[in-house]
Amino acid sequence: CMVSQSWNARCSSERLWEGKCRRGRLGLPLLGSPSWKTLYRDDLRLKRNWRRGRCVVREIRGHSYKVLCARIKDGILATGGSDRNIRIWDLGTGECQGTLSGHQKSVWCLCFYGKNLLLSGASDCSIKIWNIRTKICERTLTGHSGPVWDIQQKNEVLISGSHDKTAVVWDIRHCSLVRRLRGHRGVVFAVDLDHTSTQAFTGSGDRSIAQWEVSTGLCLREIPASQTHPVLALQWMNGYLASSAGGVATLWEAQSGEPLAEFRGHDDRIESLQLKAREGETCRGVLLTAARDRTIKYWDIRSGRCMHTFSGHKDRVNSAVFDDVHIVSVSDDGWIRVYDFHPHRVTHGC
Repeated sequence: CMVSQSWNARCSSERLWEGKCRRGRLGLPLLGSPSWKTLYRDDLRLKRNWRRGRCVVREIRGHSYKVLCARIKDGILATGGSDRNIRIWDLGTGECQGTLSGHQKSVWCLCFYGKNLLLSGASDCSIKIWNIRTKICERTLTGHSGPVWDIQQKNEVLISGSHDKTAVVWDIRHCSLVRRLRGHRGVVFAVDLDHTSTQAFTGSGDRSIAQWEVSTGLCLREIPASQTHPVLALQWMNGYLASSAGGVATLWEAQSGEPLAEFRGHDDRIESLQLKAREGETCRGVLLTAARDRTIKYWDIRSGRCMHTFSGHKDRVNSAVFDDVHIVSVSDDGWIRVYDFHPHRVTHGC
């Protein structure tokens, strides 16, 4: 009938579906000239896969021993290991695109910078800046007297945390040391910056989190995060701070230092975490944790509920990261596991 034809034409309008896509939070990238209706449908399926834990799992092996860290950006995966190498992978195919060699000891942390650069920190006390297109080390930063456990970069500022009990703020554009943050009584295992790079956050073996003013190096606040365990991981996002100590992850209000929620469920120490929090008075988002108990947990931070637990590694999970479509975990067992939630590839649950 004419009414049905009219409604069908209206519901098939690309302009209508484009508006719905642009108003929502799409998890799928815009590639070429998309069919907006198809994109909207696939995005709904993607979000349903995340809620239900439906994915396909691919295992990758390339490092000769333990895999210690991972980062993903725009379909590229970088991993670092105790074999002193960094490997670059195509996240879609799992193919190795190159190896970056130059560190003298284990590579513990990675951070993408811009389109073609990758930063790495290692037990040899150095930070290296790599061109992932040419596979060449462009610069080496030296400013720590102990292993570099964590690095984070925002805007043109890099911060690093070290076994020497300090964090260092760098001007990454000029590769210069700007300021050393002193005050922790233990190893600095974790570091991060706020979105303006004016405040820094550090987690330490002295079981505390410190908040710093980057321009002066002044410690603004010290938060006692645990009575018994070092702070091994932390991340700032949209006014919230997530940290881990022992088998417990905690969500904090970053400016006040007030705890908002605890996430308990791991049977052993949490080694890494990643926070994705939306702006607003009511905190919404997700938290990913990886632990020595060989599992990864995916939490809803509003309810505090563990949505899914992923297992499969045969040794402790050193790091787990995620983007809109994947979770990647790396382990002492030498394997890289890629959990793919893309609706075109998922036919059954993992």
